[in-house]
Amino acid sequence: MRVCILRSYLGSERHLLLDTADPESGVWTRSVPDDAWALGASVTNHHHDLRVLGEYAGQIIDWEIPSKYSLADEEANVDVSRFIHTVPRDALLAHVCQLLSRAESLADAAADQYITGMFAQARRQLADLQRARVDPTAWNEATHDADSSALQSLEPDSDGLAGQTVYDQLGTITGRLTVSSGPHILTLRRDLRRVLRPTRRGRRLLMIDFVSHEPRVALCLKGETPPIDIYGWFREAHLPTASRDDAKGAIISTLYGMTPGTLSDKLGVTLTEAKILNEIVRVTFGLDKLEKDLIKAHSQRGEISSAFGRRIKPSSSSPGVLVNSYIQGTSYDIAMAGFRRILSMCAAALIETHVFFYIHDAMILEISERDEDRLRTLLGVPINIRGCPGQYWAKVKEVTE
Repeated sequence: MRVCILRSYLGSERHLLLDTADPESGVWTRSVPDDAWALGASVTNHHHDLRVLGEYAGQIIDWEIPSKYSLADEEANVDVSRFIHTVPRDALLAHVCQLLSRAESLADAAADQYITGMFAQARRQLADLQRARVDPTAWNEATHDADSSALQSLEPDSDGLAGQTVYDQLGTITGRLTVSSGPHILTLRRDLRRVLRPTRRGRRLLMIDFVSHEPRVALCLKGETPPIDIYGWFREAHLPTASRDDAKGAIISTLYGMTPGTLSDKLGVTLTEAKILNEIVRVTFGLDKLEKDLIKAHSQRGEISSAFGRRIKPSSSSPGVLVNSYIQGTSYDIAMAGFRRILSMCAAALIETHVFFYIHDAMILEISERDEDRLRTLLGVPINIRGCPGQYWAKVKEVTE
């Protein structure tokens, strides 16, 4: 396992590249190899972050150079952050050897196909996000009308730009993104997105949203090929006397473990009708087999895995929680892979894109006004995502929809 200790960590002019199998193999390098696990303050944009690997493996380790080794500026007469010059050489070498030993304990996690595949690819995506433009006048007016910390986090700088959103891929047990710093776009009220503006004239700010994403993922995992309107299709096939909203409510509620009694209250139907609805959804989505498989996995390992191998430790062992965690974790990975697919389709069609935010199964991006019709045409057919079962539909929308 190769480890690259960044110059920002050591305070050196170059990075230190080492191999846990051969601690004496260290070499100085000016670039971070793509396959190395990096450690340092500027590691945020590297897809192989040693701290993140430790967190994923459940080993929260204090990787910092012990503060007792730091000498004051006035004593060493150099910048205190340049540890390679201020920390006693023997102490620093001992610390580096300790780092390698800790890193070696993560070797199994480093070989995890999910971490080296889906996780790393999503990390690259998140690192490539750009800063969004915010209309200062609209932002000021909105802050007077709405008391929103998420809106406050979009405060524009002197150039009219919001900060860059930094997402945490480990903030939830399923992988569903949370914001660790920057604009809190995930909790920003939909109507308040109106403060966002294109970065320049002649460009359009749009949102691409996967349609009925989690129910579609559940059906695709079962081997089905559902149409674009899952709720309408389900209503026509199974509940012709119900409304589309009731069909949607029955599907979403049952997928997430709602009991027939609660479903009865939610939809305003009798308990008998709710039980029938619940059973129809369970059969359509293959929940009996899925629950059985997940219960078995959880009882054996104390955790489950998404369809792509992400380790998930649900908050409880109840069947509803297991199914919810599995579908949500798998849906996140498919959404991120789907966005990569869409962006590559745009590039192949010579549609230049600038991505600013991901909002679960939606993406806010900017394109040229002249490309909007082409983008809508491009997404007018189902999308095949490499390595993901079934087909998926995405819709182009306004950012406030």
